Amino acid sequence: MNLRKVSIKSIYLFLMFLLPYADMINGYMIRQRGFYGIGSSFHTLLSILFVVVTLKKSNKGIFKKNLFLSIGTIILAITINFIMGEKIDSISIERIIKIEVTMLNFAALNYLMDSNRISKQEAIKIIYYQCIVILSITLISDITGTCNYAHWGNKGRMGLYSGTNEPVIILLTVMGFVLWLMHERSSFLDMLLFACGEVCLVMTESKAGMIMAAVYYAFFMYILYVRARNYSSIRNVILFMAGIIIIIIGIFFVYKFVVPSFIERQTRLMGVYIRSSGMTYLSSGRTLKITKLLIDPILRIFTMGGIIEYICAFLKLIVGQGAWFGYDDTVEMDFFDLLMYGGLIWGYIYIYNSAVVIRRVFIRQRNKLLLLTVLMVVIASFFVGHVWTGGYCGVYFALFCIFIKNYQPKKMK
Repeated sequence: MNLRKVSIKSIYLFLMFLLPYADMINGYMIRQRGFYGIGSSFHTLLSILFVVVTLKKSNKGIFKKNLFLSIGTIILAITINFIMGEKIDSISIERIIKIEVTMLNFAALNYLMDSNRISKQEAIKIIYYQCIVILSITLISDITGTCNYAHWGNKGRMGLYSGTNEPVIILLTVMGFVLWLMHERSSFLDMLLFACGEVCLVMTESKAGMIMAAVYYAFFMYILYVRARNYSSIRNVILFMAGIIIIIIGIFFVYKFVVPSFIERQTRLMGVYIRSSGMTYLSSGRTLKITKLLIDPILRIFTMGGIIEYICAFLKLIVGQGAWFGYDDTVEMDFFDLLMYGGLIWGYIYIYNSAVVIRRVFIRQRNKLLLLTVLMVVIASFFVGHVWTGGYCGVYFALFCIFIKNYQPKKMK
């Protein structure tokens, strides 16, 4: 039995060691070489390990129950698609698998940490190592211009990741953990990592990246202020002064190299979306998709008038609309995407998995800063999307949430 535990733990640690490299190599090969499959193959191996962990009889957590509930729900939803004669789209199947993998991540990681298969200190080392690799390589690639770009004209630097929203979410999640570290201890390396992350977030030139960089900056300054109040510690004062210098340099960098490009792009987008509403612009058109993809299909079924159609429409509210959506048919807001595919049941699972982490932080230690940091990561997944539906982002998101849920934080020194 001990050999089995060591085997699972060793494989997990090895895969977590390779994870950031695999994702970046995958993004580089896709965007700059047109080669696909590296990331999918690696995450398949990780998912197989998590399936083994989740199916263990001793794993009886609520996350495991939610996983099996979600699987049963989507099977029923796809069955309704067949009854209604709706075409099953391969893109929807791919997205559904990614969502299920994210739920699998929650179930397996919670078991590994809650049962002490992976100790809290080992988890800290794993995530901290990933933070260093992700932020350093992303910053180097952004500065040297070897990165992938999100927008026309080489605008929006995304490190070596593929996609446009996924890299932002990974950076937000990593930055949340760095803030947590700064809350728990005083380290110049942590502060330097935070500065690197802020630069990377701003260089994405996305609205979400810019807004969250400003919010994280406010949290960062609060931590420095609280630590600097302890004038008996020269180290804290030095860290505070160093932090101020880094921020001044960062503000100059942002104003000089990023703001003009960002304003130019947002002005163009504002001309497209502002005709509808300010909220349409802020959500990059996502609010328009909510009505089109969530409400209209159900209303069309109700207008058919047949008893079978009424029953299916009601069931679609509960278990979702299944897998008939095409490539462009996604809200790109995780909560609404889960409602679209898996109905109210998947919506409940999304809310529960997020709320249980927030509740645990609030109960174990009523620290507003730590609670707000966790909230920012969860809120980003709600508005920016591509966490539950993005595939590789779900591993980092679940790892951060489960770690925070199971760790007993210290009081600010």
